[in-house]
Amino acid sequence: MKTELSPFKKLLAGFILLSGLFNATGVKAQEVTVIGNDHQEALPLAHIVVQNMAGGSATLLITNEAGKVILPEKLSWNTPQLLQISCLGYFSKTDTLTAATPRTYRLERKSMALQQVVVTAQYNPTSTTEAVHRVKVIDAGKIRAMGAQNLRDVLTNELNIRLQQDQVLGSSLQLQGIGGQNVKLLIDGVAVTGRLNGNIDLSQIQLHDIERIEIVEGPLSVNYGTDALAGTINLITRKHQPGRISAGLNSQYESVGQYNLTGNAGFSHQKHQWRLSGGRNYFDGWHDGNQPFLYVRKAAADSNRFQSWKPKTQWFSTLSYRLNLREYELQLSSSFFDETIINRGKPRAPYQETAFDDHYATQRFNQTAQFSGKPAENLHLQLMAAYNSYNRIKNTCFIDLTNLQSQLTQNPGDQDTTRIHQFQSRGSLSSNRYTRLNGEIGYDVLYEKNTGIRILNQLQDFSDIALFGSLEYKPSPAWVIKPGLRIAHNSAYSAPLVPSLQARYLRFSGKDKSSSFNLRFSYARGFRAPSIKELYLYFVDVNHNIRGNAALQAEYSHHGQFSVAFDKAGRTSSLKLELITFTNLIDQMISLAQVDNQLFTYFNLDKFRSLGIQGQARYSWLGFTAETGLVYTGRSTRTGNEGAYSDFLYSPELILNLRQRWARQGVQLALFCKYTGSQPSFVTNDAAEVFEMRQQAYTMTDLNLSKGFWADRLQLQLGVKNLFDVRNINGSTVGGAHSGSSTTTPVSMGRNYLLAINWKFNS
Repeated sequence: MKTELSPFKKLLAGFILLSGLFNATGVKAQEVTVIGNDHQEALPLAHIVVQNMAGGSATLLITNEAGKVILPEKLSWNTPQLLQISCLGYFSKTDTLTAATPRTYRLERKSMALQQVVVTAQYNPTSTTEAVHRVKVIDAGKIRAMGAQNLRDVLTNELNIRLQQDQVLGSSLQLQGIGGQNVKLLIDGVAVTGRLNGNIDLSQIQLHDIERIEIVEGPLSVNYGTDALAGTINLITRKHQPGRISAGLNSQYESVGQYNLTGNAGFSHQKHQWRLSGGRNYFDGWHDGNQPFLYVRKAAADSNRFQSWKPKTQWFSTLSYRLNLREYELQLSSSFFDETIINRGKPRAPYQETAFDDHYATQRFNQTAQFSGKPAENLHLQLMAAYNSYNRIKNTCFIDLTNLQSQLTQNPGDQDTTRIHQFQSRGSLSSNRYTRLNGEIGYDVLYEKNTGIRILNQLQDFSDIALFGSLEYKPSPAWVIKPGLRIAHNSAYSAPLVPSLQARYLRFSGKDKSSSFNLRFSYARGFRAPSIKELYLYFVDVNHNIRGNAALQAEYSHHGQFSVAFDKAGRTSSLKLELITFTNLIDQMISLAQVDNQLFTYFNLDKFRSLGIQGQARYSWLGFTAETGLVYTGRSTRTGNEGAYSDFLYSPELILNLRQRWARQGVQLALFCKYTGSQPSFVTNDAAEVFEMRQQAYTMTDLNLSKGFWADRLQLQLGVKNLFDVRNINGSTVGGAHSGSSTTTPVSMGRNYLLAINWKFNS
């Protein structure tokens, strides 16, 4: 009796027959996966060389973003195949295959941190050791270990960076003793706009989509123009997706009333990759006396409504698309950020029935297109175009606490809206064709328009067009000399000519270049263009008469830096020692000065000097890493054209970071500690008397423990931030009749406990 097969069984039988035919002919595709042994993450761009042991030519294969590669079907399995697997920063591995079965290889990470790749101000992606500039890298591992959510969190632990906190304007920084208005902030090489009083609020720069942070101390004005005078901080977003489909969800709670939730999803198909990420941060406000873990709804009609650290809500998202071609890459991204801060005032005397509340709303909208590739052999082309908008609205309301009715106040100075529209484009073409001499040439275009009621005519704009170039001359394999120059035209001020000169001496020794001796010297001229506020401010009412000065010139600086570094790496351990000295001289500093009894305006009046010496050491052994560093920075100022420089006032900083990872158990314990020494400064009172103000020292210490489950797909983190419960620091005057007066500066909200749960999926 003949049995009729169902359609499903026919399909199954056909599949089995087809599989048998492939096995009979010995032609079968084999998938090889390469991962790291530390976090078991896929290793893209790993090299696999396949060669038949009976002889013949070798085949080079490169793993994709998921760390996978398919061996050629034409391989003959009559004789074994030899596989040699290598990846930058990992020890190589060799294996012999005799059959076409899927394999996964775990490569052991080299202890040495020599091979971190950087892109800031480089012709091509270059290791930190071989880069002409000295570049510090904060990688994703440290960001995760710190539980950092924004740029302020992660810079708290960085040497030679001091943070300041304003409860409305946000967090700002000093680098090498120089204020944040002279520090360039970039995301993938695109300048971040929206400065208030010269600074960008670091807590608005989220890290949910950041792969690493690169910091260059000293001017990069040749490459990036204005503001890159004290240094440049470049945040690099994630580029590689570890699978065809990926997703993640991160939740973090902090006992001071911080609730953060972020997520991401990605999809890749052949040459295309899409990624969407975003989240929400909510902070319910904090005042000295608040208990951890206890949420108390702020009463609307008593003194509890006032919070020294203001309630804040942030929403943010990023959508990106990436196209990978053989020699070119195109990336499009669009990001949005929205923040609301509420400053609830104390009830007013005598009946405590009314109050004034301030509401601050900030929106950032950024769109970027980036194109890079090789138009010819040994040529590298980079193009960028971006549109950024920044809106900040401040409203003051009068609220009746008996019925909670509110209305905008009638004083025009209480309401303010600032809008900034900025278009920027930059392109460069670099060559690495020749052994001794290569170069780069590029352009930089910036157009900015500001509107606001405190700007002259309520609308001002300016444009800046620049050409820049540099050469890399190698008189010997160990030496690199790199001069650079920037020429610019600005519609609002006279742009200075900006030269730079870097030199590097690098000598490798040992097996596989396991040791290196590195000398770097740099001189650079930096500049900061006067802001539209400084040029065109018009704030005139019954209480104020402050006006900008359209005749302002750019601030400019001379910077010198010398560093020596020694690296030695073995199979299980590494040691890095580094000593750096630096000096800065800033001329034509822009200051607000009084013209007569009523009028204040801006002038190029003051000068500033800073110098310092810095030492760092980093030791790694298996899963243990220890890092320590000390910097001693001095600052001196000169007020007016005829005045003398003040004495140098010195201040120390010290860091100690310890991390221990047990890879087999998926456990990591991390300690981050930074001592910020007493910082002196000279201040002037209303009577034009100069005296010294000294801010007390403090120590910030964080301790975090994390545990991974299911091959680190799920991670749990517990931690204590600000272990020593630092809250406010005092500043006191020194000398004579001024002794005894003091000020208080907020630093943190006291000891804080965190719980974070992170989940990720890749396929």
